[in-house]
Amino acid sequence: MTTVLLRGDGNLSEAVDGRLIAWMITLVLALAGWPGAGAQESFSRGTLERLRPPQTAPPQPPMRDDRPVIATSVVPDLHGQGVAEARALLERSGLRFGEIDRVRTRGAPGGVVRQSPVAGEQAVRGSAVKIWVGEAPLVEVPDLTGQPLAQAERLLARPDLRLGRVERVPSADPEDTVLRQHPPAGTPVEQASAVDVWIAMAVTVRVPDLLKRPLEDARDILDGSRLHLGEVTPQPSAAPEGTVLRQSPEPHQEVKPGTSVSLWVAGAAVVPNVVGRRLREAAAVLDKAGFEMQEEGQEESAYPEGTVARQAPEAAEGAPKGSRVRVWVAAPRLVRVPDLRGETPEAAEQQLKKRRLRLGPRSSEPPWPRGWYDRSLARGHNWRWVAR
Repeated sequence: MTTVLLRGDGNLSEAVDGRLIAWMITLVLALAGWPGAGAQESFSRGTLERLRPPQTAPPQPPMRDDRPVIATSVVPDLHGQGVAEARALLERSGLRFGEIDRVRTRGAPGGVVRQSPVAGEQAVRGSAVKIWVGEAPLVEVPDLTGQPLAQAERLLARPDLRLGRVERVPSADPEDTVLRQHPPAGTPVEQASAVDVWIAMAVTVRVPDLLKRPLEDARDILDGSRLHLGEVTPQPSAAPEGTVLRQSPEPHQEVKPGTSVSLWVAGAAVVPNVVGRRLREAAAVLDKAGFEMQEEGQEESAYPEGTVARQAPEAAEGAPKGSRVRVWVAAPRLVRVPDLRGETPEAAEQQLKKRRLRLGPRSSEPPWPRGWYDRSLARGHNWRWVAR
């Protein structure tokens, strides 16, 4: 007997379909004796195998994706932002500040000029963004050597540099002239960098104390101190004649080498005029007046050769007795006699005057050779013009 299972709600099980019903009908006919016993068993087995519902696997539950969800953010545009502003923008976007590099640029320094990742890309929240910050270009240090300090400051202002430490160094160069600098000229440096300079400071000597010393001793002391004897002014005094009563600059002052020191000495005498006199005669005149003659050398002069062309102190000046009177001996000023051949006497005289020569007596004597003297004569020398 075949039993058909029903569900509690009276309906056929979901597993019973049309093929199951056909199988049941075939089974009933087989049991009723159709068509035979052997055929019945074969039929029933084959039919049952064909009509048996297929075995299906039980339904599997859907697979779950256990991978974590990664949160991302859009990278903001940091171009032109300062470092602080760029940091704030990244923090608001859930990103963090990464490595900072600096590059030279002609744009506004201090702003972001490049970033990685670039603006608009997706980046994992919390990841770092690298930025490049612009810096002002380097400038070259100008050459300041030989320039006055004020001019050096103006030269530094042009490339946006500034004057740094200033040190003074004793030097024979003009005072306040730049002798050395650091960094050297041509060195690339940051804008607003300081440039140190060393400037010339005049070498000074201490003025010796010449008071109460004889004039000659004072002269020697000044020579040894790299100073010069300046104006000597005699004045009445009870001190021995020629004694230094006063000096300027004052003793112990610091002055430049070669400075003249003026003296006021006791006693006075009038210096006689020896200009134009022969040396032997000039020495005798000075000795008689109580002075000593000191020959200084030659200089070109209109005075006759070998005579005194100049003296110091000058004539009629006051000077202590026993002091030296310096004299310079006249040397001739030579001129070249012009070629006056073919010139009229009037034209020849004009050319001679230009050379500070004068026309001498004219002669028409035939034995004279045709032409003029071809030699150098002292200025003002008489010479003979020969008529043609």
